[in-house]
Amino acid sequence: MDLRMMAACVALSAIGAGTQAQTLKPVRIAFAGTTLTTTPYAESLKNAGLEAGLSIEVVPRAESPSARDVYLRTRAGLSSSYAPSEGRNYFLIALSQIGTVANVAVVLDREGAVVASVARPGAFYGDGVRDASARDLAKKLAALL
Repeated sequence: MDLRMMAACVALSAIGAGTQAQTLKPVRIAFAGTTLTTTPYAESLKNAGLEAGLSIEVVPRAESPSARDVYLRTRAGLSSSYAPSEGRNYFLIALSQIGTVANVAVVLDREGAVVASVARPGAFYGDGVRDASARDLAKKLAALL
């Protein structure tokens, strides 16, 4: 092994030693309604989330607060967030397909405010369209946190 090759190996090992594994931000999501596209979209979103630095967990819709719960908590002077420690990392996602022309994903926070959306041409049924939509949405979720 010549001197240049050895120097390159040392430089690469120093770069590798200096980098640390990226800490993933935990995110909990639920879907409004269940369709044939919900499960594949959730998987695409989980994979895209890893690339965006998110650890996405899909939770049942039943764990999300109802509008009535939020309203009553607000009226009582309590935080409108159902679980204050997790309020910032919990989102409800609604998916909509407009024939085979377009697809839309809308993200709501715990208070019901729209915090992100993605609209793309094409049907969710195509892997490429679904994955591209999930990638865009994961980037927007990562920017929120």
